[in-house]
Amino acid sequence: MEGYICITGVSSGLGRNTAKYLNKKGFHIIGTVRNASDGMAVQGEISRGFDYIITDVTSDDDVLHLAAEVNRICGDQGLKGLINNAGVVESGPLMYMRSEKLSHQLDVNVVGVHRVTQALFPTLRKCEDSRIINISSVSGRIGFPFVGAYATSKFALEAYTDVLRRELIPFDIQVSVLQPSATKTPMWDKNESVLTDYANTPYGRILEKNKKLINRPQKVGMEPEEISKKLFEMMKSKRMKTRYLLSPDRTKFKILSKLIPDRWLDRLIYKKMFLRKGKSQIDLSK
Repeated sequence: MEGYICITGVSSGLGRNTAKYLNKKGFHIIGTVRNASDGMAVQGEISRGFDYIITDVTSDDDVLHLAAEVNRICGDQGLKGLINNAGVVESGPLMYMRSEKLSHQLDVNVVGVHRVTQALFPTLRKCEDSRIINISSVSGRIGFPFVGAYATSKFALEAYTDVLRRELIPFDIQVSVLQPSATKTPMWDKNESVLTDYANTPYGRILEKNKKLINRPQKVGMEPEEISKKLFEMMKSKRMKTRYLLSPDRTKFKILSKLIPDRWLDRLIYKKMFLRKGKSQIDLSK
């Protein structure tokens, strides 16, 4: 056996695919799910070397239970890897988004990562050459309109990962972040509601016009297995890079996030998303 890996959010999408992929490569997977039926469904697809633990990453009690169970399962061998994958997307224009939605976004995608990582830290310390991988996004490099809450959480996660990596050098625990572009996962399903939730705001017409962009991840996003393969490479590499950008448009994202001045990028995005035939689609009467 290659060792134990804990993956948060294995009920579906990337987490589920990664649990199965890494298990086939010889790792014992401990996955978190939100309910028993999801856990049993994943267990039915993995013949051996899999445990699921019902966990809400926003619950301190759940995460403490997770830590106790992971420690019990791993024993003296300790935890080889932690992949913080659980996440949500709260879409919509920031000035019309309820603060509770932004708070929920940060609680799951940032504070949830901290809860789990801190709780599993003692078990990670038991294993030689253990590592932590946080699943970020290209939205952690560039903030696009209408996914501001999500981008905020990913920018925060990038900073969290940088500091954690530096603080854990004395413990010989490697820390890295993976930045995939849009992936074909159910996480994006809720984007459909954006069209109705914000229909009566000045952005309503823009959101309707950009419906194809909102639905794009589910149709043309990367396959989860592409990311699972990269995560396996990261787990097996002697020394992980500090961050990995994974996208068919890798060069474009590097140029847009690093080389183009902010005002130029602002203008490019404005033309792409807010103008039609040179005219603004914002309804300032609302």
